[in-house]
Amino acid sequence: MNRNAVLLAAALLTACSIGPRPSPPITTYDFGLARDEAERSEQLNAEASIGLAEITTPDWLDTPALHYRLAYLNPNARRAYADSRWAASPADLLTQRLRQRLAAAGAAPLTDQDRANADFTLRVQLEEFAQIFDAVNSSRALVRLHATLVENEKRREKRRGERGEISQRTFVVEKQSKTPDAEGAALALSAASDAAIAQLLDWLAPRLSDRETPLVGWLDGSALHANRHRVFNARVTPSPIGTSESSTP
Repeated sequence: MNRNAVLLAAALLTACSIGPRPSPPITTYDFGLARDEAERSEQLNAEASIGLAEITTPDWLDTPALHYRLAYLNPNARRAYADSRWAASPADLLTQRLRQRLAAAGAAPLTDQDRANADFTLRVQLEEFAQIFDAVNSSRALVRLHATLVENEKRREKRRGERGEISQRTFVVEKQSKTPDAEGAALALSAASDAAIAQLLDWLAPRLSDRETPLVGWLDGSALHANRHRVFNARVTPSPIGTSESSTP
């Protein structure tokens, strides 16, 4: 090998050693397989049909980012893991899981095209979905949903009612993370989501099985009138002010 070839090889090795390092692989999470307790959930015995609208969420939650908060440092700052994310937005994952759970419980929701023919429409808003660090090595998952069940025109005509009855409730579930990292967040948030859906199905059961069961309020035109608003296991978390991204908290 001549001198020029040796110099060229050395230059190539040097360039490789000082070049940009490859980015770490992105780990993608979803809610996994349905848990045993979800499979064993009681049947709804629904006598009324239900249409499920896509779960909505604020713009800052409409992303596949895996969010966390450092409550012990700055609870108003919303952060995201740089090397981990959801397979879809949390709202999309929850919509899919809720459809599965409704079908397994005997109340398969009607398709979007047929939703207007359902007796009720269920609307759900995802208000919070994050891992909360209370200390450096201690974290919990927080899921907060607000559900509204609205009586559709079809059922209203059957009972000759003048107003569309509504019922609404907020569900808040927390689950301790086994590990203070992205994997612990994904597992705990998945478990909290299943628990929140289980509570929602328990709330729906008497409203879908008995057509004479009075709902909580009524809907008249564009005005929504409700006289009852319950919160389960509520724990207030500050609204997000800033967002940042990090691979580890």
